[in-house]
Amino acid sequence: MIPTIAGLAWWLRTPQGRAIFDWAQLRLPVLGHLIAKYIESRAFRAFGMLIDAGVQINDALLLVCNTSSNVWYQRLWSRAEQDIKDGQRLVTPLAQSNLLREPVVQMIDCGERSGRLGPVFMRLAEFTEREYEQAITTTSQLLEPAMILVMGSIIGFVAIAVLLPIFGSASVMAK
Repeated sequence: MIPTIAGLAWWLRTPQGRAIFDWAQLRLPVLGHLIAKYIESRAFRAFGMLIDAGVQINDALLLVCNTSSNVWYQRLWSRAEQDIKDGQRLVTPLAQSNLLREPVVQMIDCGERSGRLGPVFMRLAEFTEREYEQAITTTSQLLEPAMILVMGSIIGFVAIAVLLPIFGSASVMAK
């Protein structure tokens, strides 16, 4: 058991293991969307604050890339930073990626065209944070009945495990 856990921990530190783990995180049935919204809201907030503070776009993208906790989002921001250096628009790699939703990409495109990337990213951060909070509320409301069933089953199992020997000893004493 311990060698398996140590091997898994070692594998997760490799680039391939981390990429597979992060990909699996984003593809989880219920939690994947929560994780993606959390990562996006942090990145949008950081990028918006950096742009509003006067940091160059490619430096801001590099900082956002280095602070991202997911390999796939790091690759996205790194690709965007490289495309900016090559003279392309910010929206080009974001539109090619399947990590960001289409309305988000369109808002970034509008912000880039109007020269108001900072406020657009701050607005995106606020919107994504609201979506994240709403998704957490919905998920917890969906999990409550399941948790009640699990807890009821455990309590029922313990009650039966305690009462069966008592009933068994009572039937033996009755004979």
